[in-house]
Formats: sequence, C-alpha cells, structure tokens
Amino acid sequence: MGVSAALALCATALFLVDPTSRWLFYGVAALTGGALFPIYSLGVAHANDLLDADNRIQAASSLLLVYGVGASLGPPLAGLAMEWVGTGGLFAFCAVVALWLLLHTQLHRRHAPPLAEEASFVPAPDTTPGVILLDPRVEVEAVDALAAESAIAHGTACEVEDESGEGGEGPRDQGTM
Repeated sequence: MGVSAALALCATALFLVDPTSRWLFYGVAALTGGALFPIYSLGVAHANDLLDADNRIQAASSLLLVYGVGASLGPPLAGLAMEWVGTGGLFAFCAVVALWLLLHTQLHRRHAPPLAEEASFVPAPDTTPGVILLDPRVEVEAVDALAAESAIAHGTACEVEDESGEGGEGPRDQGTM
C-alpha cells in the first residue's frame, strides 16, 4: 500500500517536473523506479502471507497471469496516454495505475495471520547442493555421509562406489550431486 502510494506520488511528480531541469528529473525518476520495481515481489509476499499452503500454486499462477496481461496491455495503453498528453503521458499513466493499485489494495485489504500462526523461516540454498563439493575446505567423505543419510531418510538411496571401489549408500549414482 505504501509503495503504490509512493509510486503514485513520484509518477505524478515526474509528470509535473520540467524535464529540462535534468538532475531533478533524474532524481525523481530514480525514486519512481525504486517504488515501481518491488511491487510484484511485494504482491507475491503478501499473497503468500495470506494464503494457506494448498492455494499458493494457484495464487502464483494467477499473479503471473495478471502480470503478463499487464505487461501486454500496459505499453499500448501508455502509448495512447503519450499520444494524448505528450511524453509526460507515460508518467501520468504510471500515476493512474498506481492510484488504481492503491485503491484496489484498500478495498480488498485482509490482515495477515498472527505471528504465532506463521511458519518459521527455512533458509534454502541459492544453488545446487553439488556446489559444496567445489569448496576445498569441505571433506568429500562428510558430504557423502550426509547425502547418504538424507537419501536413506527420504527413501532415495542408491549404490555409490567410493575411492576404494567399494559400494556405499549415496546420491552420486543418480547425478544429483
């Protein structure tokens, strides 16, 4: 809500600012970009806060669909606004869309569940687990032992030959690490 209000304010300021005052224009444009870019990710975060785990996939697909429709219809509509108003029409269009978003979020506002009902944060690696083997500080045997324990716990154990040629439990046969 606050980000869409900031976007509406900044886009309106861009519409009103004289583009010949270059540094002022660039500063307000940077603020507009700072308010514009996090809108989708904040929308996804809020949706995930308000939904139970069973509905998150449908919500994500709906959000992507709406994003795609906006990405398809936004440029032609902004072009029409620029045709009617001039180059400032782009910023006027952004301000109108931000005001619509602000109004929409106010009308359909729901409160997040209490903190006691929220699941705890579980950090996930940004990359494949196989990257850990590239770290020279990590002992490969320790990684293999942990992978074997995990594979056994999840019922995906397979045979892996270690350096001595003997078989062992682990995921390397499948190419997952």
